[in-house]
Amino acid sequence: MENELRTKELKVLGQLKKYIQTDSLFQDLDDLLTDDFLLAFVRGRKYDIDKATKTLHTFIKLRRVDYRDWFQRFLPSYIKHGFDTQIRVQGVLKQRDPIGRFVGIDRLGLWDPVRVTPEQGGMLLLMYGLDALKFEQLQREGVVIIVDCLHISLKHAKCLNLSLLRMLAGIYIDSLPVKYKEIHLVNHSVIVDLFLPMIKMFMSKKLRQRIVIHSSLESLHEAVPKDILPESLGGPLSDEDAFDSKFEQRIVDSEEHYIQLARKW
Repeated sequence: MENELRTKELKVLGQLKKYIQTDSLFQDLDDLLTDDFLLAFVRGRKYDIDKATKTLHTFIKLRRVDYRDWFQRFLPSYIKHGFDTQIRVQGVLKQRDPIGRFVGIDRLGLWDPVRVTPEQGGMLLLMYGLDALKFEQLQREGVVIIVDCLHISLKHAKCLNLSLLRMLAGIYIDSLPVKYKEIHLVNHSVIVDLFLPMIKMFMSKKLRQRIVIHSSLESLHEAVPKDILPESLGGPLSDEDAFDSKFEQRIVDSEEHYIQLARKW
């Protein structure tokens, strides 16, 4: 079975590389379009060449055409305040769930829009996603997202507008070959009710159906094991023990890589 899967991967990879040669949008991107990079699109789109091609095209088009200015600012140094692990707004857990899926946590109520602008916050989440995408396990198994809505207020809701949501949806959903397997919302509030319908506008029906709103932490623990979670989500772990700080370090250390990419857009 493993050999058959590898043969299938290489076949679709070859088709994807042939497509790249026919589209001028991919010109001068050889350093980026490595086999490992392209395989993320092959695996993330379940070996469907049409879906892999569409996602890859969107990935590059957003950077070279639609939001070129945004991606030229897309540098770790530009969002340095977002890497403050003393006030951890987001992160990836050290441990996977029982199926082997990565678990990402967003604690949006801790986000200070003055210190980290909505633009910078969007960039930060994307950098986490791009770093996680390097792992073959994530490419195959997907990711589970937990959004802790505690302390989300009007100051956060006011930062959201249709233009920003449309852009972020295009980047996170349409251009990243990530399988968002489950999205769990906890500590739900009236404020969340106000802007959740706007966010859902940019999601596919399948993704909307994967959103689960929990009435309690006990309900969350039925879906995600309590023993891998931080104390803020009812788990036994401190933030230091729960979150994988290597993600932040890898991103910060990749400044030169991001600078080189920005020059290509």
